[in-house]
Amino acid sequence: MKYRRAVKRISSILAIMALGVSLTACSETTREEYRDEMTDQACERYYGRCDQVGPGKTYASKDECTVKVRAQINDMWPADKCDDGRIDESKFDACMTRVSNASCSNLLDWASFLVECSANKVCTAPRS
Repeated sequence: MKYRRAVKRISSILAIMALGVSLTACSETTREEYRDEMTDQACERYYGRCDQVGPGKTYASKDECTVKVRAQINDMWPADKCDDGRIDESKFDACMTRVSNASCSNLLDWASFLVECSANKVCTAPRS
């Protein structure tokens, strides 16, 4: 009898946990989450790789890079154009790839990123 109760209790707990995980998995990624992911990518995969983070460099520290790049992306993807789930995930993924693969010495790569990852390209039309 105790065994059956324990099994039912564990089954109930697992069902509740599974529901919580599935509800979290279904939630839409916010503009802020996309922004933070892009910020991390830029600071680690571009500025870090290109030796632009450290004393006397473009950004004195990773924290400074994070704060400044986050602000730049906020400006690039303003809430009035990109909020409410209006960021196109496939175009965002393409931007992430562009940042990861950008040449450290080719300014055209960076200019191309700014064009391809602008709000006009990445953000979709408002929901109807």
